[in-house]
Parts: sequence; structure tokens; C-alpha cells
Amino acid sequence: FMIDTPVVFLDEFSTGMDPLLRRSVMARLRQESSRGRTIVLTTQILSEAEELCDDILIMRSGRQAARGDINTLKMLSGGLYEISVTFAALPDSLESAIAAYHPLRVDVSQNSALITVREQEGRVLDLVAHLGRIGRVLRIEVTGASLEDIFIELTAAERVAPA
Repeated sequence: FMIDTPVVFLDEFSTGMDPLLRRSVMARLRQESSRGRTIVLTTQILSEAEELCDDILIMRSGRQAARGDINTLKMLSGGLYEISVTFAALPDSLESAIAAYHPLRVDVSQNSALITVREQEGRVLDLVAHLGRIGRVLRIEVTGASLEDIFIELTAAERVAPA
């Protein structure tokens, strides 16, 4: 930032940064952007892109897979939802309860579950209600797809699972 150029290129800017320095640099990036400076950022940390970028380009095999602001990209993932739920105690019937919704991913940790589904909004609300019937819910949150979900969906076809 020492030279006042109209465009700044940053490649994996936060690699090796501790959280305090990372936050400070991200605040500076937002400040520079609000002054009208264009910042081109490459990152594999998609939460940084989601937080910082006005225009996001997702590449696959050297070609554009998608481009737009975060809301435009989220529309590409039509019907993809993440449900984060914390129970007082994880219900034994959780797996069978969500099976009918054909989850794309289920991550369970202690008494919490992160469930990703591709469903119509009404069915997502049905699933939320169903989760409330199978156990005592302490916290529940429903969100649209994250940038990471969108990236995986757009690029997964060419990825090979590790052996």
C-alpha cells in the first residue's frame, strides 16, 4: 500500500497471518476499496472472498465457471440450503429423520449437525419442523448456500476424491 496505484493485486494475502493481523489487513482492504482503489484478490479461503469482494470470478480448468456478486452466485445454487442445528442431546433418529430429504452433506459433531440439502423452501421448513419433533433444539439456523458450497458445486465434476 506504500505506492498509491489505482489497482492492487494480492495473491493469497492472508497466508501465514495470525487472526489479528488478518483482520487489520482486511479492514485496510475495505478502506482502500471505499476510497475507489481496485483490489484484485486471489484466495482459496472463500470466506475472505465472500466478505471482501464485490465481484467474484470462479475458475475451473483455467476457464470462467461463474462470475458475479455473492447474491448472483448464490442464485446459481438454487434450492441449496444449510441447516445448522444444536440439540440438547443428539437424537438417535437423526439420520433416519433427514434421509427423506436426501441431504448432500451431513456433518455431526457432539450434539450439533450441519445439514446441506437441495430442496424447495417449503420442504426446508418441513425439515426444520421435523428436527424440532425428534429432539430438544437449543439453536437452529437456516442459510442459503455459502460461497464454498457454490465453488464445490461448480468445480466438483472435475475433482477426483483422494485415495
